[in-house]
Amino acid sequence: MPASRFRVQVLSSFFSLKNLSVPSAWFLVVLVLLSAGSSTKAQDVTPPAPVTLRFVDVNPTNNDVMIRWNPSSSVDVAGYYIYKNIDGYWIRIGSTVTGTTTFTNAFVAPPLNVDEDSRANTQIEQYRVSAHDGPNESVLCDPHQTIYLQSFFDSCQGTVVLSWNHYETWSDGLLGYEVYTRKDGAPEELIAFVLPGSNSYLHRTIEPESNYWYYVKAISGSGNFTSRSNARTIFTDMPRYPILFNANFASVIETNRVQLSFTVDLNADVLRYKILRSSNGKNGDYDTIATVNLNALEGNLLVYDDYINTNQTHYYKLVAINTCNVPFYNTTNVASNMVLTATETVNMENAIVWNNYEDWLGGIEYFDLYRIMNDQLFKIASIEYGDTVFVDDLKDFMQDPQYALLNNPNFINPSGEEYNPYLAQPVLDGNVCYYVKAVETNDNPFNIKGESLSSVSCVSMQPKIWIPNAFSPNSDGINEYWIPYVSFVGWNQYQLYIFDRFGAIQWETSNPKEAWNGRTPSGQPLPSDMYRYLLRIEAADGDIIERSGSVYLIK
Repeated sequence: MPASRFRVQVLSSFFSLKNLSVPSAWFLVVLVLLSAGSSTKAQDVTPPAPVTLRFVDVNPTNNDVMIRWNPSSSVDVAGYYIYKNIDGYWIRIGSTVTGTTTFTNAFVAPPLNVDEDSRANTQIEQYRVSAHDGPNESVLCDPHQTIYLQSFFDSCQGTVVLSWNHYETWSDGLLGYEVYTRKDGAPEELIAFVLPGSNSYLHRTIEPESNYWYYVKAISGSGNFTSRSNARTIFTDMPRYPILFNANFASVIETNRVQLSFTVDLNADVLRYKILRSSNGKNGDYDTIATVNLNALEGNLLVYDDYINTNQTHYYKLVAINTCNVPFYNTTNVASNMVLTATETVNMENAIVWNNYEDWLGGIEYFDLYRIMNDQLFKIASIEYGDTVFVDDLKDFMQDPQYALLNNPNFINPSGEEYNPYLAQPVLDGNVCYYVKAVETNDNPFNIKGESLSSVSCVSMQPKIWIPNAFSPNSDGINEYWIPYVSFVGWNQYQLYIFDRFGAIQWETSNPKEAWNGRTPSGQPLPSDMYRYLLRIEAADGDIIERSGSVYLIK
């Protein structure tokens, strides 16, 4: 009843009470008016403060959606309403009481309860929340939407493509996405972190005949909130990729010839193999240099010779072509040839440098360094991995007897008239060559121990010539012979002439090991005198060197 009508009725009743005393009448009027004022108090029409959604999260195991929000700041909140976007309309799907700030929208497979239940495994779902105090309801908060994960399995490529919608509306932004998988029921594992600018991931390293289970998790910028997606399950019915797949070595077996060896998996679904090479770095562009059919294998070995410049490093790997006629994603490890360079330095030393071998699965254990001199092979050092420089000291091979007596144990001092000391000296042609062999550790996962040879590098040593200026062939056993001591020269040409003071040839030889005993070729002893000599030799680099001078024959 309107207040004006109520007041009119009260007054009318008051004036009709003529039999009451005045005080009693006024008391009755006041009591009625106070009662009327109490019943007409103003109603609450102010809605509660709105809420802020923290996240919406899909449980990957059952596709239920959990909605969580921060409580309203209003003190008279009686509860919360949860809304879902259904066909463009915000439909109330549930409510909670005061103090409860979570709600789970359970998943029920279609076609049941399409308007209310979660479909988070087939679509993106949007949710909003409001607060109410009974008669009044706050405005709806900003919507949050679920992450809907989709997947595509390419059986020929052997890959799984995962894609999802971006999670939006967090006030602190998005840090990124974590991608999780579980194979054949094993515990789930984190396989990737995707930056917020992307919403897809390509999973390559999958195994055939396996069940993979995936979901992604969005992380807020502060890291305080997360939101998971629905799960996807894929059975990988695909060609079996090579598991045993190893580049054994890339070895220089002769100049401009690199031999390659690979171990392959005979249980893989392979049609053929392609050998790839990069000549501009390990991470450069690789070109196919050969296609090898299965009938060319030697058991489970693929061997191939690449005729190419071995003074440059090349990088090789093997790729298998599957039964879909598509390359498998995985390749062998890289194999690279080693290039060795030897350079003559000062003081009869050669500096040897080479590049590390790349990339055995077991790594490099050590290097063996070899020297080739006079067509004889010597291992001169074993070097731990990490060092690719060595200095070879060749002073021990000097033919100068003043030095050789102290440093060369093979040098024997002449002790008799019939003994030629030079016959005990090694004859060095001046061409000294080197190569290195790299050896893999025992840590190769396939129990393969690779070895690789480098290129060969040679040094043409500068000739060292020492010629005595006197000798005394008097049968006392001391200094009975005269011979030029020559180190590091070629022996294709050697001519030595002895002249008397008148220019007549008294003795000559083309044998670098033959010494002059102070006699003529017929055996006649020559008198004490000064004689002239002429020595003509060929150095290791082909240059002709001549030396001439005087020698005193003293008796």
